[in-house]
Amino acid sequence: VLIGKSSKFKSNLSSDILIGWVYKDLVQSYGQRLSLETSNVQKENRNLLFLSKDSSIIRLSSSSQGYALQEQECDISKTFENKSPVFKYETIIKGREKINVFKTGSTLNVFDKSKSFIYNASGTKIGYSDFCEMTENSKSINIVFAINQTSDAKEYMLVLNKAFQELSGLFEFKGKELNLRFGAIDCNSSNNGITFKIELSANYPEIINGIAKMLRKSIDDKNFTSGNSSIVNGLVNASKLLKGNEGQSNIIVMVSSQADNPSLETSNKGIKETALNELAKLNGRLLFMQPYCGTNPNYANFVQQAKLLIKSSSEKEAVLRKERMVGIEMDNSNLNNFRPILNGPNNIYCLDYPLNANNQGVLIFPTIGNKIDEKHFRAGLDTLLCQIVKDNESVINAISQVFDSPNSYNVKVNPNFQKYYSSFKPVPEDLSAILKNVDYQYFAPGYVAYNESSGTRPVKQSLFLSEEEYEEITNMFRELRLDEIGTNYDMKTRTASYQAILKVIRRYSDERQKHIQE
Repeated sequence: VLIGKSSKFKSNLSSDILIGWVYKDLVQSYGQRLSLETSNVQKENRNLLFLSKDSSIIRLSSSSQGYALQEQECDISKTFENKSPVFKYETIIKGREKINVFKTGSTLNVFDKSKSFIYNASGTKIGYSDFCEMTENSKSINIVFAINQTSDAKEYMLVLNKAFQELSGLFEFKGKELNLRFGAIDCNSSNNGITFKIELSANYPEIINGIAKMLRKSIDDKNFTSGNSSIVNGLVNASKLLKGNEGQSNIIVMVSSQADNPSLETSNKGIKETALNELAKLNGRLLFMQPYCGTNPNYANFVQQAKLLIKSSSEKEAVLRKERMVGIEMDNSNLNNFRPILNGPNNIYCLDYPLNANNQGVLIFPTIGNKIDEKHFRAGLDTLLCQIVKDNESVINAISQVFDSPNSYNVKVNPNFQKYYSSFKPVPEDLSAILKNVDYQYFAPGYVAYNESSGTRPVKQSLFLSEEEYEEITNMFRELRLDEIGTNYDMKTRTASYQAILKVIRRYSDERQKHIQE
């Protein structure tokens, strides 16, 4: 949220003078990613960067917060409680100088949450309405089963039916907390002739019966497919079935035993990119399940092709998932990091991308000459569901700290601040009313020089502190008598005021250090 107390004054140069503090540890943690540098600090307990007046003449709109990064520090041993990461980096040209500016992770209007927003990792805004929609969608997961009917379907039809039956208990249990919907499609279906499709619904038994009938019909009619194009085409058709559910979590379960070759090359060069792009837009994950593994090389080809598809979809999805991230997360550069989910020779593998995500894709296959264990199918899908839920909760919790955090709301304004701000003459009516009615602890609305003709609101967001820090900063600003600065606030006066601020800060810091040492 906001990182520092700021006071803004109008000078005769018609510039906004901003004085405030920034977390040093915050800049050190995130600054390197944003091409920001901090000054070398020799003394201990210098936790904050002080912003000098000379380089902080930056015009700020009412909907944003910006701070110039400076080298001067003030000694305040106890850091502010409410920390927020930095997501946006800009360079402002002032004369011949370049000023580095960064914004806090969010801008909040404490009186109207609907106008609040936070910057995500891609640098765009997530508004409060977006947050509410994301929260609602976080519990919705759609699962589409794409069936590639291969010539050995007779070998695995029975075990596949058992595997789907095994999932009934899992979905019944998960359905108590999640909104699950299911669909199914034949990988060989196309716009010219859809042989099998079940639209999304909560009726999982319909999926089981439909797939069983489809497999029996394929065996009776000897209507089988194999090849890379049918698998990739199945992803395209499954994505079409999921269209319109981009805000929710989506899983495509690809069931096949064979593939023509281990690569992703098909006669239609564009179909692979189409499939992967659509899957990324859907916030989709892949689960590949091989129900039977023979000695033919085509069985190994399917496993290799599944790995390539999961890896390729992960790369694309990782880019788009930044639209949902509000933290800067480390990516795992090793996209070949497939690792076992369960111990033992069950061949359930998960792609770990980004780092420790465990939610980009799962591959399940039996050993040569064997059929899949239905319990392993359940375990693989259960793992993917759990990781999706965990990922969604992480995103929602990170954003909710901005909009609904008890650290920022549901508390009181300190009466000392009410008394201090009431010393301003004349006091705008809305400021007096706000200070009496705001119900936020440690929320200090920073005062802006008020000009009735400009229509500028005299209240802006400010600092969240511990109670002890709150009292200390209150006393400091009361002693500075910033309200006595008049219209003739020239550069000389600004310099004197700035030096006075430094003097008071250092004195309060020294007193605190003595108290700590005692």
